Amino acid sequence: MATIELLEPAAALAIRPEVVRVYRAAFAAPPYGKTAAAAERFAGTFGRHAARAGFRLAAARAGSHLAGFGYGYGSGPGQWWRDTVAAALGPALVARWLDGAFELVELAVLPADQGRGLGAALHDGLLAGLPQRTAVLSTIAVETAGLRLYRQRGWQVLHPGLRFPGVAEPYMIMGLDLAGRKGESEKGGEGEGA
Repeated sequence: MATIELLEPAAALAIRPEVVRVYRAAFAAPPYGKTAAAAERFAGTFGRHAARAGFRLAAARAGSHLAGFGYGYGSGPGQWWRDTVAAALGPALVARWLDGAFELVELAVLPADQGRGLGAALHDGLLAGLPQRTAVLSTIAVETAGLRLYRQRGWQVLHPGLRFPGVAEPYMIMGLDLAGRKGESEKGGEGEGA
């Protein structure tokens, strides 16, 4: 059984090679098709993201190896992803979903460790106890295990097919009401098994 641990920036950066290894393995196959070059770009991006306010990483360890991870940070104006999404959503949705949100950037599990509830455990561990009222993410607009997980966890589609500059595939923009989840868990309403 894997253990989930929340890591602050310095501890997350210390395991960056393992994080990149999981990223590459998890996203190499279709529909993602991430190459070694994409994994190297991710390594640099991960370092920049670790410096952002509110950064946290959930790490799943199965024995001595990193089986999966999820990370994010506080989303704010001036960040490329947030500004691109804000332009597509419009003022009302920005005010409801993006202002003061937590951005779930990546969630990945090694293919050999998938199907054991690690994605759900990472998701829930990463989002537990956040001060933000909402969380937002983008995911490729194709039926994947990740998309099914997000739907099961209560995420809703805010934009069905945003095309990011320089990216061929459309992405769904999704939002989760964290304040509503806190209320449900306090009432005992989160009985889903992972």
